[in-house]
Amino acid sequence: MNRAALTLELVDAQDVPEPLRALATHVATAVSDATGLRGAVALRICSDAEMRQLNRQFRKVDHATDVLAFPPGAAGPGTDSIGDVALSYERVVEQGRVHGHGAEREFAYLITHALLHLSGHAHDSASGYACMRRVEEQILASIGLTRDRISAA
Repeated sequence: MNRAALTLELVDAQDVPEPLRALATHVATAVSDATGLRGAVALRICSDAEMRQLNRQFRKVDHATDVLAFPPGAAGPGTDSIGDVALSYERVVEQGRVHGHGAEREFAYLITHALLHLSGHAHDSASGYACMRRVEEQILASIGLTRDRISAA
């Protein structure tokens, strides 16, 4: 593993269209450029049912969520794993529709959000939330996914 890079390994991503899978790599590069985050992250694409189970197990919240970030743990010494991300593709499609910006931006936003958590960002205070949102929007703008860009994906 090249420590100069942030890499995503997509797991169970067969239902995700190829353009979105390729977008994940661009997002990882943009997050790495913005934060200096390096290493490997497993990005597991889940159903809402799986996300509900993970949310219940790890956060004690009994409903599906869009994305969860897990800091490194079981990978053990000698690995370049900096954590894992679980993402609901069902939420990507639905939230992209609801927010009016499409699946492409929503997919990129949720990956960015999770990777920022792995880099140490948090939104448990007003200032933390504002800072994280600012960095998210800067990263998304750097890859051409501004809020006003509507995607057909």
